[in-house]
Amino acid sequence: MVVIASGDRPIHEVTTDLKAAGFEVDQVLDAIGQVTGSAPAAAKARLEKIKGVADVSEAVGDVQIAPPDSPVQ
Repeated sequence: MVVIASGDRPIHEVTTDLKAAGFEVDQVLDAIGQVTGSAPAAAKARLEKIKGVADVSEAVGDVQIAPPDSPVQ
């Protein structure tokens, strides 16, 4: 899952509340206001109600980017 912070609160405070709500944090990307990790699907609604959370979404699987000399970018 990817949690996008709203910027209303410091990201470390939001992360603490996410953990308390059952979110297992993998990375805190404070420069872009995102926290990655995992939680049961049933926890999504609970995570979205945390003050300072703008969005909670499922993480996208593997992403592949074509090489620079590829005809399709």
